[in-house]
Amino acid sequence: GKPVLIAYQYNADYDRLCRHLKTEVPQISGKTSGTLTDQLVRQWNEGQLPLLAVQPLALSHGINMQSAGNDIIWLGLTDSLETYKQLNARLHRQGVQGTVRVHRVLARRTVDIICRARIESKDNTQKSLLESLKEYRDAQSEG
Repeated sequence: GKPVLIAYQYNADYDRLCRHLKTEVPQISGKTSGTLTDQLVRQWNEGQLPLLAVQPLALSHGINMQSAGNDIIWLGLTDSLETYKQLNARLHRQGVQGTVRVHRVLARRTVDIICRARIESKDNTQKSLLESLKEYRDAQSEG
């Protein structure tokens, strides 16, 4: 019964989503005006939108959306770790009520499987680098 944020990459994915649901889902894309984006974000945070479709790059930085839904569904994955993490962080922020769940719709033998592997690999590499830097910093402060 809580609102769901749906991430999509391509207009064809959005069109397929609307055809499947037999309704036009409110969306924030690269073509959405700032005024409409602000209105949709406000409606989302007030719990007025059961579904909101977003293109990740149109909504990845500086927007607070943690006041309504806790679920994000990725219909088409990006291979950009920053874009993936930033969009997920729109819901997973300080003040969020409950657990944020990230769902990824994947089909075997598709590019989404490759994107998932690339995101996970980049995330592991980033974590390893940050851990190494922390160890280096700690060793420098001890010596």
